[in-house]
Amino acid sequence: MQDTAPPPRPDTPQPLDHHDVDFRLLWFVCAHAMLAQIVYSMLRVTISYRAVEIGLPSIWVGIIAGASAVLPMLLAVKVGRYVDRGHDLITAKSGAYLMVASCIGLRFSPALAVELIASTVVLGMGHLLLMVSHQMLVIRSAGNDLSRETAFGHYMVATAFGQGAGPLFVAWLGGAQRIPPTRLLFAVAFLLATFGLFLASQLRSSRQPTASKSAGGTLTSLPDLLRTRGVPTLMIASIITVATQDLLVIYLPLLGTEREIDVAHIGTLLMLRSAAAVVSRLFYPPMIRAVGRVPLTVGTMVAAAASMAIVATPVPLPVLYAAMIMAGFGLGIAATLSISNMVDIVPPNARAVSLSLRITGNRVGQVSFPVLAGLAAAATGAGGIFGILAIGLVASAASVHIVRGTHKEG
Repeated sequence: MQDTAPPPRPDTPQPLDHHDVDFRLLWFVCAHAMLAQIVYSMLRVTISYRAVEIGLPSIWVGIIAGASAVLPMLLAVKVGRYVDRGHDLITAKSGAYLMVASCIGLRFSPALAVELIASTVVLGMGHLLLMVSHQMLVIRSAGNDLSRETAFGHYMVATAFGQGAGPLFVAWLGGAQRIPPTRLLFAVAFLLATFGLFLASQLRSSRQPTASKSAGGTLTSLPDLLRTRGVPTLMIASIITVATQDLLVIYLPLLGTEREIDVAHIGTLLMLRSAAAVVSRLFYPPMIRAVGRVPLTVGTMVAAAASMAIVATPVPLPVLYAAMIMAGFGLGIAATLSISNMVDIVPPNARAVSLSLRITGNRVGQVSFPVLAGLAAAATGAGGIFGILAIGLVASAASVHIVRGTHKEG
């Protein structure tokens, strides 16, 4: 009698497919996320120019910029809880409405100090709603853990394009002027945000959201979430990664003046960093499959730290170019992993609230780190700031390795 292989048991694990993605949902999420980032980054730059245009003191620029973090800090947990209950689509549409409202306030009001602050507060809240809902919709578009990394790779490329395109709009419309036409820029942002509202209305999914109903309506408490092994470590890593990206843009021009590097080279260096970040995210899915989550996190943070250490030292210009490419690649992957790692480590019914906390932590870092960096620059020069960032990245990478490296990757 010829032996036949027994049929597979129903509970036999099946191999994961990284192509198991709802691409219709993902494409709309990516398109809307890219447009939202264009509007957000465009408005942030234009609002600063508007403050200068109306003669506000420099301290007001910082106050207005910091206003974007006010409501997210107060409401982040509530937003996350709401999305964790399965309300990601309505949250995305609400965020799109708030972005339009901010543009209306800027374009159709005198756009003086009070209006700038109020519109920035609304803009910051709309941006929080969109980021949390977009990231949860990316998770929903994926059928399993492996396809989730593919989906996040697409999403992060889209956001990187948006973050880079916003300032380009300002530069293109501003030309050689010292202050660009702020009212025209606010009008363009309003039109883009209105189109974004249309895209938000097209968000649909064939998959049900992952909500707390599956757990009997029980939500993970905030203290329990913060006590989850690795959550504080990954939040700090996220804050340091995002702060490094921001401070690089802010203080590289200062470094150029100190070392007599002309503006054309500084602009090219920053452009190369952005391009390297986009390229790195194109290769993110195969890299995480080949290397693994924790080694890739540690490796990219160490690479970013090495690039900051190079920038901190007086090196020849070609070496500085190489450092910028390495920084873009390392920070591009590390920023993507700062989202993916958080989603991987927390319970499914606490994903949105953890993402809200991560975004809020990033916003607080974006407000406070430049102030601390300014104090450091006064004492050590711009090079000292990059040295401090290198130390922070290495310490954070070591912490991730210690806390997560001994655990089996999810």
